Amino acid sequence: MPIEKRYKEVPLPFDGQKGVCCYCGKPLPPKKRRWCGNACVHEYLLSSGFFYRDVCIKQNIERYGHIECEFCGAAPPINSDRQQQLDKYRAENPGKPDAYYIAYEIDDWVADHKIPLALGGKHERDNLWLLCPECNKRKTAVDAGRIAKVRSVDKKIVKREMAIKRHRSLDSFGGDENE
Repeated sequence: MPIEKRYKEVPLPFDGQKGVCCYCGKPLPPKKRRWCGNACVHEYLLSSGFFYRDVCIKQNIERYGHIECEFCGAAPPINSDRQQQLDKYRAENPGKPDAYYIAYEIDDWVADHKIPLALGGKHERDNLWLLCPECNKRKTAVDAGRIAKVRSVDKKIVKREMAIKRHRSLDSFGGDENE
């Protein structure tokens, strides 16, 4: 079974065209060869799923209007030093979702696979969710137990198949294990 890539390869629309950004098609600034700037690189990596934690955060904000753990519903703490920036942002942008990058302390929050890759889950947006550190620890422990069970069953199956092959090979030689 082939190993699944952790992110998909998204084709670059303007790749190979000289003098334009390979992602957005704008003319390249001096001394640039492929990308017009970091914004295009970041946007491309987001679209490919490379920064899947950022994608989860963006989905979470779109779904709820703010950031919260998708398992327990807890909100991340707000950095008190940045509270004024958040208040200013909210005043300037009424009705817009909170800017997570301004005030929330989410460095230890995790984009997790709902169904782990080891249990057949896919590395797609629908299989990712944003979890707080406590929920991530609990879910990881549960997943580890489920994965261990699957692997022990797999080992038993492999042993059984090897015994069957061994028995068949003895039969093909006309021998019997008991003789």
